[in-house]
This record gives sequence, C-alpha cells and structure tokens, in this order.
Amino acid sequence: MVKMTPEQEAEYALGFGVARRDLPRAVQEAYDRLVEQRTSGGTLGRRLRIWADRPVADPSEDHFGFVQYADALALLVNDRDTSTPLTVAISGPWGAGKTSLAGLLEFRLQVEQYWRASLKSTAERLARMLTKSRR
Repeated sequence: MVKMTPEQEAEYALGFGVARRDLPRAVQEAYDRLVEQRTSGGTLGRRLRIWADRPVADPSEDHFGFVQYADALALLVNDRDTSTPLTVAISGPWGAGKTSLAGLLEFRLQVEQYWRASLKSTAERLARMLTKSRR
C-alpha cells in the first residue's frame, strides 16, 4: 500500500469533498494550509476543474482541443474539390464531445459564410464603382 503524505491526503480530501472533521489532525492542518493558499490568492498548485456537461459552440470555451478538428472539417466541407453529397459521422461514447465538435464546426462554417458574403458584397461594390467611373 502506498503511504501518502498529509499534504497529498489533504489534496485528495479537498478534491473529493471529504469533510475536514473526518480527517486526522496532521491532515487537517495540511488541509487548512491548502485551503488558505487557494483562497488567499497564493499559488494554486494543482486544481480540480469541473466543467458543465453541456455542448460547446464557441471556440473560446473549447478546453479539449476540438477547434482544430472543427477547422479541419470546415476546410474539407468548403473545399471546391470536395464532391457532394458529403456525409460525415462523428461517433464516440456519451460525453466524448460529439455535440461540441458539431457546434464548433457550425460556428466555423457560419464565420466563413459571413466573410465570403462580406467579400462578395465588397467585390460587387468595387465593380459597380469601376463601371460608373468608366462612363
């Protein structure tokens, strides 16, 4: 059996919500130091992060690196050489990020659609201006 230090036990207890009163005195002291360190703006050290189990649709919320896959899929979908119809399957177990990947892909495609429309509109305005200036 692996013997943990009081600091390691305190980290474990804090991460898993073990009540302070249920810990041995040495671990309680380490627990108190750890809580003080985390709440007083000190060095945070390791920290248990919990994210809500909801799909991500904004790249700034992507904590698992799915944006690069969404970008790659967007390039595939928007490539002129990609023949249609195109079917893409996103498969994985529950909680793997399938809906998040689809949401990030949708976001990316909407951004590209906006820029294409904007560029097309600008090009059309320039063409009208050049046509008028030639008259």
